[in-house]
Amino acid sequence: ILISKLEQSNEKTFIKIAGWFFGVVALLHALRLIFGWAATINGLIVPLWLSGVAVIIAGYLAYQAKKYCDVK
Repeated sequence: ILISKLEQSNEKTFIKIAGWFFGVVALLHALRLIFGWAATINGLIVPLWLSGVAVIIAGYLAYQAKKYCDVK
């Protein structure tokens, strides 16, 4: 299947934006870990270790998005 230049450009733009978003999420979770910020969602306290998991997952997704955009 041939993908037009416009579709490739739109795909790359979307992946760049998603990569930046995941990078910001990873950064905020890392800051939460460093400073010990409390997080409460609907009355439930979110444990700090969950931010550690979020840093790993969001950081990985941001890295993969950057890697993908660098290749194409």
